[in-house]
Amino acid sequence: METRRIKRVPVVHDGKIVGIVSRADLLQVLASGGIKTPEDERDRTIRIQLLAELREQKWTDPAEARVVVSDGVVHFWEPSDRKRKEKRCA
Repeated sequence: METRRIKRVPVVHDGKIVGIVSRADLLQVLASGGIKTPEDERDRTIRIQLLAELREQKWTDPAEARVVVSDGVVHFWEPSDRKRKEKRCA
């Protein structure tokens, strides 16, 4: 998807579209995958606590934010068009 610059793909069941999956959706699934080691549990806990804290902040929308925690390191980003949305609303 990244190589071909595909951002979203349809999910089909019995020939009918039942949903859409984005690259960000796939990344979130990979980032919050099954717990295999104590380090994975720690990363999951950090991510949960960070998202809870973000929900309390006015400067961000955690539903739009992408948070990945790996080996105790937090990677956080938001969609690049967010600033444009804010400017249009102001």
